[in-house]
Amino acid sequence: MATKALTAASARDLVMKHLLSQRGYTSGNYNWSKFGSGANWRTKWGTWQGYWCNRFLSWGVDKALGQTAGRAAVGLQGGLPVGYAATWLQRDWFRSNNRHVGFANAEPGDYFLLKLPGRQANATNHVGIFVRWKVEGRIAITLDGNLPRPGRGTSDIGVHYHERTIDYVVGVYRPDWAAAAKAYNAIYVKAAPSKVTRYVSADYTANVRSGPGTNYKVVTVRSRGRKLTGTLQNGWLKIGDGQYVGAGVLSSSKISAIPVVTRYVSADAAANVRATASAASKVVDSLERGTKVTGLLNGSWVRIGRDRFVSTKVLSKFKPPALDPAPAPAPTPEPATPQAPAAPALSADAGRVLAAHGLRKTTTGVSAYQKANGLQGLGVVGPKTTALFEKDLRMLNEATLGGATRHDTAVQVSKAAFPEGTEGVYLVGRDATIDAAIATRLPGAIFPVASPGQALPAVIAAEIARLKPLEVVRVGGQAVVPDDQLIQARSAAGL
Repeated sequence: MATKALTAASARDLVMKHLLSQRGYTSGNYNWSKFGSGANWRTKWGTWQGYWCNRFLSWGVDKALGQTAGRAAVGLQGGLPVGYAATWLQRDWFRSNNRHVGFANAEPGDYFLLKLPGRQANATNHVGIFVRWKVEGRIAITLDGNLPRPGRGTSDIGVHYHERTIDYVVGVYRPDWAAAAKAYNAIYVKAAPSKVTRYVSADYTANVRSGPGTNYKVVTVRSRGRKLTGTLQNGWLKIGDGQYVGAGVLSSSKISAIPVVTRYVSADAAANVRATASAASKVVDSLERGTKVTGLLNGSWVRIGRDRFVSTKVLSKFKPPALDPAPAPAPTPEPATPQAPAAPALSADAGRVLAAHGLRKTTTGVSAYQKANGLQGLGVVGPKTTALFEKDLRMLNEATLGGATRHDTAVQVSKAAFPEGTEGVYLVGRDATIDAAIATRLPGAIFPVASPGQALPAVIAAEIARLKPLEVVRVGGQAVVPDDQLIQARSAAGL
């Protein structure tokens, strides 16, 4: 049986399809259908009444809908499964359930109960099923079993079309196709799985695989706290075509999203990069003091890549100053003419802070900076002055995210916002500021392309390759984002 849900109309049409498929079959015997003698029918379906004109219609209902749904269409007689067709015993059931429709109102699928001359002297002695009108309201075409065509002998007994007028019609009855469809759907049609909402509960990210099993490849990841909606299938949440997440890293309760942070290595020498978020795990790399890292913060560890973790104990929110080299041995002092104090040896970062305050990188500048911050203004850089420099430098670094060109800036923003990659990349024109503003509403990274006639900037192509998006979309027309640069971007994404 098919599993597509049926309606009253489609249930009726399915029965008609099976019955019409038998048109032209002949048996040459009033009690011998395509499926054997009356005894064979009783063995297969239980107690039956009448000849095989009834059984032919019963077979069509049973073939299309199954016995349970078929009986829902035409009912039982006295609680016994006497067949689904409109036998003279079932006439009373049709009448008591208001299924009588009248000759002139017949529709395809209605049963015609007939009393034909020369046959058994019952209240009705034949049944056929209405197919269409030959003359509206006057001459009906029915499909009957167990009769020869007009003018043919008994050797032609089988399944044929017949013309019917009201003269021999005892009644026209309509099976309860709606009840049959309901019974069929309850037995054979499986309800579509309902969607559920889950949240990623993994410490950092959960793998999204191409199929429901760990043997399928990882196509992307979802970070901790990410809301996912899909259908559960054997311990996996299907969130899209070819996208599955294991139920073991999901929670039905809302999980706080894990933040993406940017930090700087503050260790005096170098910071260890470990394989897991544990000080006992294997060291896989090291980072020099001042190195900028971006990743997912969870507790006291920052995940900066797959199997790459750095402890927050060796990280700082602000770039630390370079360490002074070890002092050389002091030379033997010689008498000298007193001179004005030399300008202090200041780092480029300290000079940047002084310049931000409108001061020069000299002893006088340092002295003015000290006085402005409540110190004596001796012009000598000691611990307190160094602390002030670091504080101001942190403020300047924290407020800056950019590069030498607009393409470099776009790449820096992308790395900060999407350290683990993203599903979408959106290309805007080099000078299309309105398109870029509109694109910020889209869930993915935004990159400006080069001028028409130029290649996609290499830094943009490299960043798209790192992101591994599932789609690359042009925002605006071909005039602002040329076809060749769109193709280059999609190629960088592996699409």
